[in-house]
Amino acid sequence: MLPQHVDVNVPERLQGRLGHLLKDFEVFAQRRGFVTKRAGKEPGGHVTPFWVYVRLDERAPSRSLVQFGETRHDEVNAVPHLWTRAKEAYRGKALSLLRAFVANAEMAALPPPPHRPVPVPYKTCVAAFDPTEYGAEYLKLSERDFVEELDAPTAAEGWAFGRIVYADGGRSEPGWCPPAFAW
Repeated sequence: MLPQHVDVNVPERLQGRLGHLLKDFEVFAQRRGFVTKRAGKEPGGHVTPFWVYVRLDERAPSRSLVQFGETRHDEVNAVPHLWTRAKEAYRGKALSLLRAFVANAEMAALPPPPHRPVPVPYKTCVAAFDPTEYGAEYLKLSERDFVEELDAPTAAEGWAFGRIVYADGGRSEPGWCPPAFAW
């Protein structure tokens, strides 16, 4: 593995989706408000004919552009894996996004337990958000809060609608939040 690369092994449960995971990841990132683009890839152990680039910070559009791929390249890692290549300042955020995608995909692939509701994958807040300047209908987020997505009562370009899920299982009042803050 190259120093700027970070791998996330594809769990056995998801290996039947090889060749489709990178497309699914691209949709996952877009739904969280990130700008993505595709680029053709070089020949090798890759399982898609493209890489996906994700802009992680709109304030640094070119500096925060991070590359993602899907590969079975045994010489690098014997386990099929997704990978990210990023500048050091964005490597942790890129890895968090990739791990959140794998966790959500793995949870979605689980059969529902008998006689129990289907589990709802919550998003994890990755940065604090203070809604003071926006109003009472916006959620105050703290890093590591769990956020449950809800259907929005009205459309609001650039905002997600949901509620905070507390450790005791309780829920906050529904409200708006920036989608890039919770994956």
